[in-house]
Amino acid sequence: MKQLLLLAAACCIITVSKAQITKGSTMIGGSIGYNYSDTKNIDTNTNYNSSTTSNGFNFGVSYGKCFKENTFWGVTASFSYSDSKNITVFNNASNSYQSRNLYIGVFERKYYPIITNFYCFGQAGLGFNYGNSELTINSSKGYDISLNLFPGISYKASKKIYLETSLRNLFNIVYSHNENKYYSTTSTQNSLNTYIQLPTQILQNLNVGMTIILGK
Repeated sequence: MKQLLLLAAACCIITVSKAQITKGSTMIGGSIGYNYSDTKNIDTNTNYNSSTTSNGFNFGVSYGKCFKENTFWGVTASFSYSDSKNITVFNNASNSYQSRNLYIGVFERKYYPIITNFYCFGQAGLGFNYGNSELTINSSKGYDISLNLFPGISYKASKKIYLETSLRNLFNIVYSHNENKYYSTTSTQNSLNTYIQLPTQILQNLNVGMTIILGK
């Protein structure tokens, strides 16, 4: 019986040791997306007729280096753009809206082996986001400095590919500075906010993606 327990313990140790991500490994991640919508609202009783067309795209990249076993330090950047236009036939009015956001950040990610090919991980990051938006009669611009913490689960699907899911918006501390212009009037707003994701919001904010880790 003792020999059997020792054998089982040895197998567990071997399994975990194989699951370690070695120092010197490189993490490469990325995302790209595009969305388009065209909606119409027609009311035959009032002859009210409006249509809204919108499209947007986003892409991001991240790079990390494993400076010690299972621990990555890295940088990340992303850009997003959206554009929409609303036309109302009833009063012959039209409105357009554009927004742009650029994000740059640094992060640390720690992987914890669970069983063969499965990990849980935690990530902490510090980021800077600049954005501006323009509506027909007003515009705004500003920046955010944020600290974020979130957990995730990773599955090693192949030698280099890890399929991952995470709660990106679990905890955030954000300092914001915004300047809003309405016609010739300009106002400035500064704020410091803390965001904690509620259990009822988990499915809404669940993030699924893929990470490539190149072992040394």
